[in-house]
Amino acid sequence: MYPYDFFTQYRVDQLVDQVFVGMWFDQEHKPRYDNVIVKAIKNANLKPYRVDQPVSGDSIPINILQGILNSKIVLFDVSYITSEISISPSVKKRFRNANVMYELGLAHAWRLPEEIIVIRDDEDSLPFDVTTFRAHKYDFNNVDSSINQLSKVITDSFSEINRAKSLMVERAAKSLDSRCINFIFSNRGRYFSETKYDPVTANIINRLLDLRILWIDTSGGGGSYAYHWTELGRDVIKYHKIEPCPKNES
Repeated sequence: MYPYDFFTQYRVDQLVDQVFVGMWFDQEHKPRYDNVIVKAIKNANLKPYRVDQPVSGDSIPINILQGILNSKIVLFDVSYITSEISISPSVKKRFRNANVMYELGLAHAWRLPEEIIVIRDDEDSLPFDVTTFRAHKYDFNNVDSSINQLSKVITDSFSEINRAKSLMVERAAKSLDSRCINFIFSNRGRYFSETKYDPVTANIINRLLDLRILWIDTSGGGGSYAYHWTELGRDVIKYHKIEPCPKNES
């Protein structure tokens, strides 16, 4: 599925308590996953989630997209996957996994910077487009030290995420006018699917979509759709001290 289509159709209201792991899954890198990454994630009270087998065809596997979009943390190992290869008589080069780099690009487009963790086992220069993002270096042969360091990075990420999201919620909540607040109060977090609105209500909905307080679910097909409240939207509801509707009504 094309990433934009997935992004507009398959977001969840609340992120899953897991860490999506994007890395090269071969036998050479398996020990670092089993012995370091899994243990570090579990030490942070989360579940590791990885997708080992690609789906045939030219589309990106849905479970990879789901993991990147809906996990609480996304982690990418961008270490080299090859030893030096001669590309000319005088030039040798090593390569990073192209699929992992692409998935990292999707994460940069979809997620907060604080929700993304990049690791590697080398100190060479990264591709230009990702040089401004920190990549944590680990010696995966030093298992205990790597587990402790990575566990701390994951745990510290939650503090940064909470700080960033608090600022986002406050900014979004304070940007709403009285009409938007009244609409939120009358809805209280229920999903809705009416197709015809008066111009004022339509403008309110568009404003909430622009702020990512609402999102549109078109997965039902046949031209049907429904509006759902995002995680940010539910936090904005709480910010304004509006009692959300029970979950079985949302």
